[in-house]
Amino acid sequence: MLADGSVVRADAASAALEPHALAGGYANLLGPDATGQTPHAYGGNTPRLLAVKDTVDPDGVFRGIPPPMAAPRALSHR
Repeated sequence: MLADGSVVRADAASAALEPHALAGGYANLLGPDATGQTPHAYGGNTPRLLAVKDTVDPDGVFRGIPPPMAAPRALSHR
């Protein structure tokens, strides 16, 4: 354990940022099998992002990040 308080400061920063985070995590870090979590990562932007994806990439060429499949249900941050 670090004696300089780094862990305490990191935990405090994480707690301070938690109210502003999407419950699903960061979309770029989700794997291809995380399809149940992806709608939560995109939050309320899901319908708009799906519409843009359908317009810009109708053939599904760009697939680096799993796209959201549906509007998210409630999911807690923890």
